[in-house]
Amino acid sequence: MINSTNQAKTGTVSCGSIHDYSAYPDNPYTPIKFVRIAFNVFQKADGSGSFNASDAIIKSYFQAFVDSVNYRLGNIQAINPAATSPKVIDSKIRVILNNTYIYKDDKLFNYVIPYGRDVKMADSPSKAGC
Repeated sequence: MINSTNQAKTGTVSCGSIHDYSAYPDNPYTPIKFVRIAFNVFQKADGSGSFNASDAIIKSYFQAFVDSVNYRLGNIQAINPAATSPKVIDSKIRVILNNTYIYKDDKLFNYVIPYGRDVKMADSPSKAGC
């Protein structure tokens, strides 16, 4: 957004105004930024392990989590104690759940990556023998 006060005075666009670049409360032109995420759920081959529910319930859980995150990002509460900066009520950031991947594999469920080791895909238990 162009700082119309500076432009009117000087005929140029100001690059020094934070209002031109931030999610300032009075700036309706700040675009929403989207972050795409995915969750990976590893279970034992019989479906037991980390989340003991059907695939649909697991996916529903993560979608509800993302919905909660988006609500909080769009409805920021007042800072306590109060700050002198303007209150931004919407972060203009949203999360999109791209997918929830569920793996039912005993080898993957028990797979531990050694600390500090650069693991290649060929080292993965699911790729063994390829």
